[in-house]
Amino acid sequence: MVSIEASDIVDAIFSVLTVVPIYIYFDDMKGVIKDYVVDEIFHIPQAQEYCIGNFDQWNDKITTPPGLYYLGAIYNKLSTLVYGESDQQYQYCNMQNLRSLNFIGGLVLILLTLILRKNCRINISTLSIYLSPLLSVYYLLFYTDIWSSVLILASYTISVVQPFNIGFVDAFFAAFVGLLSLSFRQTNIVWLGFNAVAFIDQRIKNTKSYDGSGNIFTNITIFTKQLLQDFVVLLPFILDLGIFVFLTIKNGGITYGDKTNHEVAFHLVQVFYCFSFITV
Repeated sequence: MVSIEASDIVDAIFSVLTVVPIYIYFDDMKGVIKDYVVDEIFHIPQAQEYCIGNFDQWNDKITTPPGLYYLGAIYNKLSTLVYGESDQQYQYCNMQNLRSLNFIGGLVLILLTLILRKNCRINISTLSIYLSPLLSVYYLLFYTDIWSSVLILASYTISVVQPFNIGFVDAFFAAFVGLLSLSFRQTNIVWLGFNAVAFIDQRIKNTKSYDGSGNIFTNITIFTKQLLQDFVVLLPFILDLGIFVFLTIKNGGITYGDKTNHEVAFHLVQVFYCFSFITV
């Protein structure tokens, strides 16, 4: 059984305290930001169409899969069960309610990070995830970033915590949640590959099979052998890759919708930015 250390308690307390001012700010912004912010002009109307059952309606300017809009539709159904039918045009899918989904997503990020800290003893604070500049700005908006991150982090959490302690079952749920994340951001396939690697790495750590001397070449050999040994266990991740490749070929590229303004190209500055961010 994993014990809870004082640092975990302090981390949780600071996380909860940080949510309060963000919620106050979010609540204040309801009366200020009444218009669409950048790509919300595509996301919110699309979600509203899904909320009233118009699943055939699609804006070709949208470049990501429809996961976010299905989430909005599910939120609408849950709200209907709790509060009853709404007489509004888009029922409970008004601008502010849809934006609140991302605020809720931030709370889920906190929970997932706390679980990782408790079970894997990772040396990272929950606030470093929750207040990441790449995420925190979107808690007030209706964008794909938050729930895309929630689902890929949930997949990673299952990959390293391995709660069922049954290889294929853990891999199945990690890959399934990862597949859901692809319905929000198709580029999450890269992080899903990382999660598969983390899954194998954790299985080696669980059996204490790594070379204690830290010889990198020996450990690479150990990892490769485990990878080949667990090929069947990794089938759910491989299936995700197959689905991604199939849909990419069928779609004629990674980008959905407006391909002309979202072409794949090598961007050296972004590579530098990415590695700098990971290093920090």
